Amino acid sequence: MAALVFGGFQGGMAILGWYAGSAVSSFLAGFGPLIAFLILSGIGIKMIYESREEGTGESPIETIPALLMMGVATSIDALFAGMGIALLGEAVLIPAIIIGAVTAILSFGGVFAGRWLGHIIGEYAEVAGGVILVGIGLKILFW
Repeated sequence: MAALVFGGFQGGMAILGWYAGSAVSSFLAGFGPLIAFLILSGIGIKMIYESREEGTGESPIETIPALLMMGVATSIDALFAGMGIALLGEAVLIPAIIIGAVTAILSFGGVFAGRWLGHIIGEYAEVAGGVILVGIGLKILFW
């Protein structure tokens, strides 16, 4: 499920960015990194907080709303890539398919690697996941 969501959002946002072109790029360029940071950090902090509580053991990535928010937050760069493709006057369909497919494949592998690593680090897996999400958010915000 995660591979489809992340791959779909990456490819879809590239196409959306291509259609948006340069009309909204200056507006989104200022707020895109901040939006991605807030979404990813919010989910990461929630994961860290909830790791302290007794719960169902369900990861936030397994809930549809959180998965969709993360899909949007992590694909904002693809939106800008699509805008760049439009500014170059190139077609977007083949690059969007490649972007989506590569993201889906890597996400699929990442889910399995995360499950394997989760068994190794046990109860600290949710904290580690939360810290990683906050780190990704900071990277998007500052780099």
